[in-house]
Amino acid sequence: MSDFHHGHEPRAEEIALHQKYLTLEGQIDAARLEGDQAEARRLTPLVKRAKARWIKATQPVVDAWIAKTPNGKALYEEAVALIKKYDK
Repeated sequence: MSDFHHGHEPRAEEIALHQKYLTLEGQIDAARLEGDQAEARRLTPLVKRAKARWIKATQPVVDAWIAKTPNGKALYEEAVALIKKYDK
């Protein structure tokens, strides 16, 4: 984890990064609905960066789940494949 400090919540960084990602997703969806392609293009790299930061922050949780779950690696890989298939 980074030097992010937010109270005493052990997963505060993950939560904050997820909220940032969801906020940007909402903004880009609104821009697209309003037909503001320039704003959608401006937001696209920000959304990608926010998603990548959130995924990186949650990786220790994912790794722990894989380690303790029977057939965890295969289940995780299947879930990732489905996400890639249906992600916009």
